[in-house]
Amino acid sequence: FTGRLDPAGDDRYAIDFVVTGAGPQGQLAGRADGSLDLTGSGSLRISFADGKLASPEQGLAAEKVSGEAYLSLIAFEPWAATVAVTADQVSFQGLPSSRLKLQLDRDPSRTLLSAEAVGLDGSFRASGQGIVELDGMTPSAEGEIALDADAGSPVWQALGLPAPSGGRITISGPASVTLSGPLAGAQA
Repeated sequence: FTGRLDPAGDDRYAIDFVVTGAGPQGQLAGRADGSLDLTGSGSLRISFADGKLASPEQGLAAEKVSGEAYLSLIAFEPWAATVAVTADQVSFQGLPSSRLKLQLDRDPSRTLLSAEAVGLDGSFRASGQGIVELDGMTPSAEGEIALDADAGSPVWQALGLPAPSGGRITISGPASVTLSGPLAGAQA
């Protein structure tokens, strides 16, 4: 973690940091730049590339992770952000390897999440988008989900579903999830 926080006039500071990290579960390199004033208002852009993630106990591995985040801060107000992440080679608990795209858009009134996973073998595409409520003690999400997969795709077995007898199948519809308690490790 190296960088600078320099005066930029009118009680503002310019931010420019290079961040690198590596550990047993992965690695990431990136840059953060932006500005901040003495009241706590400002903006920040964070970009990263060439990341790796490995969590064998969760059955998760990802290569070529990259993305950008834009944060807007207004003093004493809820923050707003847009975060976009892609990973070119993702494997998760027996699902076929895929390319994953995630985008989160948060403003003071809502959080919108969209995700897409496309099998590297072309056998499936799963996507979803919806509004996520993380405030309060019962996190929830509502939106639309879709799965489009070949009958022979390994995704059916990985999901615990019987494989269709042939063709390509599309399943889509509304989805709603509410957790029965706070997120693990969450603090009020």
